[in-house]
Amino acid sequence: MSWRPWPFLPPWGPVLLTAALLWVAPVLADPSPGEEEIEEVEEVEAVAAEAPPPPGLPDIVGRFHVAVVHFPIAWIAVTLLLDLLAFGLGRRELGQAGLWTLGAGILSYGPGVVTGLLRQGFISQAAPVRDLVETHERLILASLAVASVAFLWRWRNRRRLEGGTRVAYLALLAAACALVLAGAHFGGKVAWGPDHLPF
Repeated sequence: MSWRPWPFLPPWGPVLLTAALLWVAPVLADPSPGEEEIEEVEEVEAVAAEAPPPPGLPDIVGRFHVAVVHFPIAWIAVTLLLDLLAFGLGRRELGQAGLWTLGAGILSYGPGVVTGLLRQGFISQAAPVRDLVETHERLILASLAVASVAFLWRWRNRRRLEGGTRVAYLALLAAACALVLAGAHFGGKVAWGPDHLPF
């Protein structure tokens, strides 16, 4: 005796069930007499004239902003983690890796800033949104400036980064990390709405 998925149906049961479903589906999809039917468009030219124009190159490039903005956040946060581990554990190789990840982080701001500036003209110009965009922009640029100063400080003192020099460097790096995270938070509010998070 072979196994059947529907033991309560005869062998030709699945065929009958499929036929019934094919017959019932169009009936269920047809609107009832009480419902309004969708009005057909008679003039295609009028609808085509109202359609927005296709996005241009600046808009297309600007739309990549959401893909590239995560790199500075990740690089700066990883640099802070590497340097804290390097200085806390006395691991020189982690410190060298921190210098290179900080450099990569600074370079990664470029695509985010360029795509953000290109995208800025295509978002809502309502006052609350504009204020969020300006705050986001200021925080990100401040983070870039502080991270650049931290990199120059680290590069200049790379042979002897100890004592107060190390503390100043870590303070700069922590400030850059805090600023980029705050900037990302306001960018999220621009993308998802001012009430996305309760703070």
